[in-house]
This record gives sequence, C-alpha cells and structure tokens, in this order.
Amino acid sequence: MKKTESRKFAKNAERALQDAVADVIEEHRKAGKTIVVARDGKPVKVDPDTVRTVREDRAPYGKNK
Repeated sequence: MKKTESRKFAKNAERALQDAVADVIEEHRKAGKTIVVARDGKPVKVDPDTVRTVREDRAPYGKNK
C-alpha cells in the first residue's frame, strides 16, 4: 500500500469510528441510558444529553505517570 493510500485509509477509518460513536451516543440519548467512558483510566458514567464528543486525551506512549 502506498503512503497516500495508507493515509486515505486511516482517515476513512477514523471517520467511520467517529460516525459509529456519534450513532451510539444518539441511541443512548433516545433510550435515556448513560454512556460509560474512560477518564484517567477509570470507567465513568456520563449523561448522553451532556455529550458532544467522547474523547479521552491521548496518553503518551512509553511514559508512566
């Protein structure tokens, strides 16, 4: 796979995952269910009505806290 093809594939994969997360958030919102996300490595329940995006800060690889 060429570098440009690899970048395009990665970009499409990331977009598909973002769309999937948005769909799950919407389904939970409609059902009135909480969403469980990871914050500081621990599970936390979040009200889907307060969520715009669910994203954890990227952890630095190879570094311990």
